[in-house]
Amino acid sequence: GLQYDHPNNSAIRYVSPHEALLLTADISPSLGIQVNDELSVGFGLDLIYSKLRLKQYYPWIQLTGIPGTQDGELEYDGEGFGMGGFGGINWEFCPGHRLAFLGRLPVEIDYEGVFAAGNMPKSLTSFGFSAESPFLSNIEFPGMLGVGYGVDVTDRFTLGFDYQYFYN
Repeated sequence: GLQYDHPNNSAIRYVSPHEALLLTADISPSLGIQVNDELSVGFGLDLIYSKLRLKQYYPWIQLTGIPGTQDGELEYDGEGFGMGGFGGINWEFCPGHRLAFLGRLPVEIDYEGVFAAGNMPKSLTSFGFSAESPFLSNIEFPGMLGVGYGVDVTDRFTLGFDYQYFYN
């Protein structure tokens, strides 16, 4: 996962979240098959659970215009699931030299959760504004195509090169 925290008095506190968390847990059942001495293939599924939380300060005075209105904190807190797949081919075209091709499908995670606006001024709630509401969002994690080459320099040392292309 990824997480960061900015100080409460940061110069960008109204522009960027002061706290962000993106957590993913991936269960990947997979299967590999040795076709012959030179060729093997593998494939599997990505079953992903993810949690997303963003917290950002908001200057309520900009909305109300009432002097002395304290800042609030906006928070998105949700979770979601996604599914994708992957596969690869490994070919040892001569002893000690391997070429591999691999691919991973993009995974879209649909998040569902609660948006909460903390410290909302009473002047807004008296007009029917709610400090909480449901939210829906999504993140598409990119797919990937790759090719790699490996050579056994010694029995204990392998040198490899690869190229990966990411796409949505």
